[in-house]
Amino acid sequence: MSDAPPPPLPSVPSFMMRPEEEEEEVDNNNNNNSKNAIAKNSEKHKRTISVEIRNMLLEPPPMPEPPTPNSRHYDLPELDMKKFTRRAKMTLPGINEDKTKINSKEREKRDSILAFKREKNFVNKILDLFPDPPATKPDPTGWSDASYIIERRKKQESKDQLFRIILNFSRCDIDENDLKKLRVLLPRLDSQELKIVVEKAFKVAAQDAGVKTRAKQRKGKSTGLKLAKKGLHDIFSRGHDNHTCQVSLDMYFVKLTGPGGGEIDVDNDLTKSVFRVVNNGRHKIHFSISTIFSEDTSQEPTATGWYVHPEGWYKVRFKSEDEGSISKVDGGFIVIKKFEAVNVVVEFESKKGDLEIFIPFAVNVAAGPRLLAVVTGRVARSYFGVNPASVPLQELEDGRKIPKILLFLHQYLKESNAFDIVGIFRLAADETEILEVTRLINQDRFKKCNDINCVSTLVKVWFRKLPKQLLSDLSVEDLLRCKTEEESVRLYNNIEPFYRGILLWVLDLMSDVAMNKDKNKMSPANCAIVMGPNLFSTDQNVNPMQALMISQKAVKILEHLINWRMKELTKK
Repeated sequence: MSDAPPPPLPSVPSFMMRPEEEEEEVDNNNNNNSKNAIAKNSEKHKRTISVEIRNMLLEPPPMPEPPTPNSRHYDLPELDMKKFTRRAKMTLPGINEDKTKINSKEREKRDSILAFKREKNFVNKILDLFPDPPATKPDPTGWSDASYIIERRKKQESKDQLFRIILNFSRCDIDENDLKKLRVLLPRLDSQELKIVVEKAFKVAAQDAGVKTRAKQRKGKSTGLKLAKKGLHDIFSRGHDNHTCQVSLDMYFVKLTGPGGGEIDVDNDLTKSVFRVVNNGRHKIHFSISTIFSEDTSQEPTATGWYVHPEGWYKVRFKSEDEGSISKVDGGFIVIKKFEAVNVVVEFESKKGDLEIFIPFAVNVAAGPRLLAVVTGRVARSYFGVNPASVPLQELEDGRKIPKILLFLHQYLKESNAFDIVGIFRLAADETEILEVTRLINQDRFKKCNDINCVSTLVKVWFRKLPKQLLSDLSVEDLLRCKTEEESVRLYNNIEPFYRGILLWVLDLMSDVAMNKDKNKMSPANCAIVMGPNLFSTDQNVNPMQALMISQKAVKILEHLINWRMKELTKK
């Protein structure tokens, strides 16, 4: 065999090679080319090596690169990302590419149609629950968004209107229409809401230029308030809060309560409540208190400071607990030093029962804005001191209408054998027990009492507290001229029928007592003496001697009428 090398294999076309073989062939070609290049440039490297060595000795070594977040992996070799990259699938243009796009578009369209159907079914189910859209028909239950927004908007408009009215009130610039609206809106607020809106309005009004101007005018005209250390106009100057008038109350609903925190009793001792007026500003202030609405009380107080109801049902008064804080000049203003407070006492007295007390009042800062607050309370129902026609009545067989409370008391006296007790209607009962029995009777909870004289005393009290006495229709001249029983009966017939029927009930009661005079020592004359003064009252301007004569005449007339009634009952 010959030593000749074997003939070279024919080269394989590149499109028939595997990807790995193609890469190896490319690497071999690159190696051959690099060897030839190295041989050609070896001489050049030899010539320049000495120069490079000299430069390396003279130049400083290069600075290391700054560390990177992955500096701890600096010793790892770089990866050839080509080996980890997926090759793109070779597609023939115009065939597979268009088909892929068409399939994706059809898929998206199909998915969107399915999603729309699902959403449509869901929406239809929701619409089935609400057959009438809120836009076409109001939702009475308030579940729709439209009704909620409308209701919220109405509440906000109501709050804005209330603030505007109270702001005008604080500025002392409110008209009659706004006052009427304020009277209607106030009962709808609670204590916290009233506190927020009043204090905000007062703060705005205290920085108002008009208030400052009025303060300057007041300072120039006043004879007493201008003696304040700082001018009143300085209190209301614009600027920082520490230079502005800062007045507030510790409560804006001042509640009046009776004994034990309950309802207020009629004709009881004065009911009192206390609230505080606080001055948080840097200036001394002067203020006064007055009621607002004429239907609640009179607009001008009496000489003793009482604001009285137009029909005399009740009266209310405001005064400082500390008498030393009252200014002796300029109308008796109450004075509060800076950063101090004053207790104000509210005194209340009622002549009528079953009343809801709601009395708005104003705290008037001198020459400045006003604060708004309300006195509230409840007067208990009472059978005493009221118009007889306003209490429950019972019609008798003869057609007379008598208050049920009188029939109840008469029946209780009968069942307790009170007409056999010595001194009945003459002896007084314990005052404490009278108050307790009165309270129980007003509450319809009276069952019994320890002293029967308590009930007989309350009969006299009932007639004494009437707004109009039974014999008040009789003139003084007729009383003084009456001397006989016939004349007394004639005067009796001249009384108004309703009151005449009640007076006849009194005569029947006194006849029951007088018929047992052997046991109780109460003759018709004695009965007239204890009951007569409660049926007739004289004018306070009458001469005391003349008042005594009139009272004696009324007693004599009652004695004649008791004797006349006893005769009538005996005939029956």
